[in-house]
Amino acid sequence: MPFIKKQPTARGPFNGEVATVPRIAGVILRITFQNNENGFCVAKLQPETQVALQHQLSDGVVSLVGIMPGIGVGQNIRAEGEWMIDPKYGPQFKVSWYKPSLPVSESGIIAYLSSGAVKGVGPKTAEKIYEQFGESTFEIMDHDIDRLNEVPKIGRKGVARIKAAWKHACGDRELIAFLGEHGVSPAFASRLFRTYGESALSIVKNNPYRLFKDIRGIGFRRADEIARRIGLPVDSPERITAAVFYVLQSQAGFGHTWLPGHELDQLVMELIEVDVNNIHVQVNRLISNKSVITDSIGDQQAIFLKHFHDSEMRIARRILKIGGQRKRVPQIDVLAALADFEQRTRFRLADKQREAVLQFSRNGMMILTGGPGTGKTTIINLLIKHYYK
Repeated sequence: MPFIKKQPTARGPFNGEVATVPRIAGVILRITFQNNENGFCVAKLQPETQVALQHQLSDGVVSLVGIMPGIGVGQNIRAEGEWMIDPKYGPQFKVSWYKPSLPVSESGIIAYLSSGAVKGVGPKTAEKIYEQFGESTFEIMDHDIDRLNEVPKIGRKGVARIKAAWKHACGDRELIAFLGEHGVSPAFASRLFRTYGESALSIVKNNPYRLFKDIRGIGFRRADEIARRIGLPVDSPERITAAVFYVLQSQAGFGHTWLPGHELDQLVMELIEVDVNNIHVQVNRLISNKSVITDSIGDQQAIFLKHFHDSEMRIARRILKIGGQRKRVPQIDVLAALADFEQRTRFRLADKQREAVLQFSRNGMMILTGGPGTGKTTIINLLIKHYYK
């Protein structure tokens, strides 16, 4: 949707306070679009307080758009975002954060139960449940859901389905509320649902650093921000362990598949400002459970992430195997080939490039390395031209 115009709002609907971020609260009347994969939703909201006319649709409701996983008809929500005008759909409130809560009225409870938020409950079943428990419906479903067996014609299989669906719906609401209270957008909730399922909330509460390892796009700093917000200690084993993984992983972007122990210590200390002894404790634990590998390179202790060490070992074994095989290198006049190449291309080879070609002619094998623009492709083209015609 091409949003093209913002409508500023100076005052939010909560307690009449001046809002730096536009806010809105109300009841979800209907859902016009919902993507269960990414949580994107278009919904119509009945606001609980008066909204400026330019923000309303023709029937007085407000159109909400954004990542709102688990949202259902009849649900009460509080949301933050910004007012937009879409050229095709008109005024919309683009949600950046929301907190769901359960309805309390008869119509709201029945609408929510039958909205699809609780799979297995249609309008008739929702009415039966409300007739049985009234305004205590959600309290009973939260704390004594087996009492659904008291509702006529649901049956044991029906109760089992509703129990599973209610547990999932509760997990959705609790996770969204928890993340929202700690400044994390609903978009993250949708990704957590897909990755962890019903365990998402407990994982985030107990070790948010798992997000950095398990969910693409959530880096260490984002996971660390969540951990700080929920009060995990700055020297917790989870934090130090995640920092070690982050440093080793990020250094690979600079071409380093391992680090000397003292460099790893320094980089982790700079990142999270913890005592080096605490770092040693966690690194030793990671070594003992083989999450990281230590090896000797020269007189240095080299520390690898396991998959980098495995890759290095595979490459080394392959090189040894190739090096031990008999090689048949076509016999050519190498110096003449070099001169011919330079004459045809009008390109003067660097000394290192000439040395690489001579090495190949003598051994039939070489490892060609170098940064961008150092002439690797030129050497390969030369070898292909003169050795593999």
